[in-house]
Amino acid sequence: MATWFRIFIILVIIACCASDYRKLGRLLKRTRQPSTSEATLCQEYTCGKYSYSYISWRFPGLFYSREEAKEKWTQFKTTRQNYLQKQDVHLPVGLLGDGDSCCETKVQTFINTTMKNIYGQKKFIVHMPPKYQFVPHGSCLRSGICDGQCVVEPVIQTILTFNSASLALEFDQFVVPGYCSCKAS
Repeated sequence: MATWFRIFIILVIIACCASDYRKLGRLLKRTRQPSTSEATLCQEYTCGKYSYSYISWRFPGLFYSREEAKEKWTQFKTTRQNYLQKQDVHLPVGLLGDGDSCCETKVQTFINTTMKNIYGQKKFIVHMPPKYQFVPHGSCLRSGICDGQCVVEPVIQTILTFNSASLALEFDQFVVPGYCSCKAS
C-alpha cells in the first residue's frame, strides 16, 4: 500500500510541475524579444512579444472571422435601412450599393497586411488568423443624376498596427477610399 501511495504522490508532483512549466513556457513566449525578422509579421500565435490571447483580451471586438464580419455587415445594413426608413427614405430590396441617386457607393472589406499611414509610413496591420481587422473600402458603382463627376472621397480609418521599430502595438490612422461623391466638372 505504501508503494502505491508513493507512486501516487510522485505522479501528483509531476502533474503539478508540468502544469507550472507549461505556464512558465507560455509566459516566456509572451515576453521574449523577437528578432528583426519576427518583428515584421504576426505569426505563430504571436505578434512580436504579444501573444494572440493577450491581444484579444486587450482589444475585444476588434478582430472578426470572415463569418463574423459577414454577419456584422448584414446587421449594419439592416440597422442602416431601419434608420433611413425612420426618415421616410425607402431603399429598393437587393440593392448593391448605398442607394444614392447621384453617385452610388459600393463598400467592400479587405484584409490589408500593410498600409501607409497618413504620414506615408509603411505600417504592419495586426491580424490573428482566422480573425482579422477588416478595412472597408468604398468605390463608385455608377453615375446617377450627377451633373459633374463621381469621385471616391477618402476617409480616415484608425487601425491597430505593430510597430517593428519599437516592437509595440499601436493604433495609427490611414486614408482609405470611403464613399462616392458628385463633384462639379
